[in-house]
Amino acid sequence: MMDTFLEQNPPLKKQIIGDLPMGRLVSPEEVANAILFLASGASSYINGHTLVMDGGASLQLSNTPFSDP
Repeated sequence: MMDTFLEQNPPLKKQIIGDLPMGRLVSPEEVANAILFLASGASSYINGHTLVMDGGASLQLSNTPFSDP
């Protein structure tokens, strides 16, 4: 559904993808793999966590080095 919408709106698609550090949208398979992992026994010790799948969009990048307060 999103692919169809964005193909009909090339400037919006360019803007959205241009803002993503990974330079692309997530695939349905990538979301399904994360869900499969969380539903499996491999994640048995994970709880109370939010898994952010935003291609790095929520990163706050800075060129300022860490310094003492």
